[in-house]
Amino acid sequence: MGAGKKRKQRFLDDNPLCFFCGEQSTTVDHVPSRECFRDRVWPEGYEFPACAACNNGAGSLEQVVALYLLMGNHDGAQQTAQFEKLIAGVWNNAPQFLPKKEISANAKKRNRPIATAAILL
Repeated sequence: MGAGKKRKQRFLDDNPLCFFCGEQSTTVDHVPSRECFRDRVWPEGYEFPACAACNNGAGSLEQVVALYLLMGNHDGAQQTAQFEKLIAGVWNNAPQFLPKKEISANAKKRNRPIATAAILL
């Protein structure tokens, strides 16, 4: 067993219950998700014991949050592979959270900020 697996098993042995539901922990969850940080590098100590259901339950919403965080912190440089992967992931898993490009004229008049955001994308 490698060092990473030993560290994970030690963590789960020390924290046997899921932080979210109280069931048996089988995975290590990162809250907020590693996707929320540029190049998936996050601060130490953001790990929680979790069962597989809790760890995987919010995956598509974590992608949406990460995409919008990276969009807000975008420095104008060329899109990174992480950013492109998040766009594809949200497109596949939760397209209802992406801005709508085709908005009727009446909708544009009712809600200018949304129309402006859609044009930017």
